[in-house]
Amino acid sequence: MSAGSMGQVFAVCGSFFQYTIDEGLTSEANPIRSVKQKSNYKQRNTVMSSGKALTPLQWNYVIETAEVMAAEDPRHERTLFIVATLFSLYLRISDLVGRDNWKPTMGSFEFDGENWWFNVVGKGNKSAKVGVRDEYIEDYLKRYRTTLSLPSLGFGARRTELLLKRFPSAQSEVRPKGAFAASVCLQRHGPRDVQPVSLIWDGDL
Repeated sequence: MSAGSMGQVFAVCGSFFQYTIDEGLTSEANPIRSVKQKSNYKQRNTVMSSGKALTPLQWNYVIETAEVMAAEDPRHERTLFIVATLFSLYLRISDLVGRDNWKPTMGSFEFDGENWWFNVVGKGNKSAKVGVRDEYIEDYLKRYRTTLSLPSLGFGARRTELLLKRFPSAQSEVRPKGAFAASVCLQRHGPRDVQPVSLIWDGDL
């Protein structure tokens, strides 16, 4: 019997016994009133809500769709990176986009000589490290950084925002700054096109 039905039984029985007392049909006290802890007789069933997590098959479909979108339009490399990162690292949305007091950067990914980690600042302003698989680094992080004209790995552009608001399209690209800009320019055009000012580190790495 449900808790609501049990409550109705107590109410009806209590009214019935009170009626018999008021009409002089019995001199006994209302037994329902003596039951002080009515909740002991009420069963509370915890309803298990169905989970909202995607199945592995659904996740594979989402990632494959993002890969197709990225292949057709480079702007969706950002879409693919977001989906793959949330799935692979089990992150909250705020872990990826940041909070008022913290924003993830390329430097949030850290290699300690053996393993890769993603440094986050979670709830309560608590720092934490999330383990990152090598497969994710090879398949998604390197690809994403290359799309942004950054080195596939390394310490370059550590302070670059992880999720750029303006992502390069097929006709445009992110223009690096500072010492890294000089390096890219050397690779593309040779030393004669590099201006001396571009060799000065401006603190963006």
